Amino acid sequence: MYMKSYFKTILVYLLQALARATLRVYTPKIIAVTGNIGKTSTKDAIFAAVSTTYSARRSYKSFNSEIGVPLTIIGEDNQWGNVLGWLGVLARGSIRLIVKEEYPKWLILEVGADAPGDIEKITQWLKPDIAVLTQFGETPVHIENFKNDRSLVVREKAFLPQALKKDGVFVFCGDDPDCKEIAQNISRTHVSFGMQEGNVVQVKNDTFLYQGEGLEKKISGMQYELHVHGKVVRVQRAGYLGRTYAVSGAAACAVASLLDIDLALLDNALTEYSPEPGRMKILDGVKDSIIIDDTYNAAPKAVKHALDMIQSIDVQGKKIAILGDMLELGKHTEKAHKDIGMAAAQACHTLITVGLRARFIAEGALNAGMSEDKIFQFENSRLAGKFAETIVEKNDVVLVKGSQGIRMEKAVEELLRYPEFAADLLVRQAEEWKTR
Repeated sequence: MYMKSYFKTILVYLLQALARATLRVYTPKIIAVTGNIGKTSTKDAIFAAVSTTYSARRSYKSFNSEIGVPLTIIGEDNQWGNVLGWLGVLARGSIRLIVKEEYPKWLILEVGADAPGDIEKITQWLKPDIAVLTQFGETPVHIENFKNDRSLVVREKAFLPQALKKDGVFVFCGDDPDCKEIAQNISRTHVSFGMQEGNVVQVKNDTFLYQGEGLEKKISGMQYELHVHGKVVRVQRAGYLGRTYAVSGAAACAVASLLDIDLALLDNALTEYSPEPGRMKILDGVKDSIIIDDTYNAAPKAVKHALDMIQSIDVQGKKIAILGDMLELGKHTEKAHKDIGMAAAQACHTLITVGLRARFIAEGALNAGMSEDKIFQFENSRLAGKFAETIVEKNDVVLVKGSQGIRMEKAVEELLRYPEFAADLLVRQAEEWKTR
């Protein structure tokens, strides 16, 4: 264990040194994205917008750590436990400092914080041209690692906009009180985005898309409008749901306006790009059902958003929620899960929980009046999926969500109409994950 920790420390040092050297040699512009909800969706939307006009590179998947950020800058992939693979990464990155090759003009980097000091350390050498801050939520994910102190989470994320270059711009979610407070303390140009009036970029007229009629009517996606400087960008997201995409699109629109990108290009860019799997993706389920796959991760606010969406859509069959543990919530664990259970009782006909912590979701649903015979509890996500397969029927809609560690994508795999395509459809399908 000591040797593994020592190797990681050395690796992080070398990767960051190589990343810093790469930035000095190639001098790209940097857009850095952080927050507690919607980081990856926002990063992907910004990449789609920037790529319409400039050469760009984004963080691969959710490469947002002390290792992931340097890897994106260097242009290499994670080698996990492969020592020879890491030596190859360092060698290739070093050669590119000498034998220069084509490098993107813009880097769109996702920057995360699992513990205090994560962003503070990385901003000692990473200085963004544009810093983007998404939402926090009442109980932010990873709060357990921040002494259960919400203010410490907010403080850590604030290090990113504080690290902006002198002529940098702070782009933030104007719907979020914490983001607005941080903006007041940042002496840089501000641009806000969100659903509420008063934002520079505002989401309006967000509605669901359906296909078919009568008993064959099914949810197929969403559409929304972005209003900025008197102009309107209209976006349709076939195959995906959730206001997170609309708010992420608004962030991308804000960045595009700063880079003088023709907003007419955004209609197609934000309509056609493909987000990462496991993020409110609509999939075909067994018995002609619909799966809403939101299994990448779970924070309380994000789960509540997903349940609100399920409650709002027009469904011909039942609404079923399969909800797993929300991890790293510390002393907030019980209350956060019970609150989700209360929301689930209002949003769905049937509730299936996965994990020990998720028992509090079941308890919350019971307390909110959901019938006990509509609640089922499991400790294993695959078993939960197998059970759901026995009760799902035509035109049912099944929402599946939970923290990464509970591996809720295994439940989705059991419900897929075409499980042979799981590797292309689901999150965490690489061999490194398959062995966990």
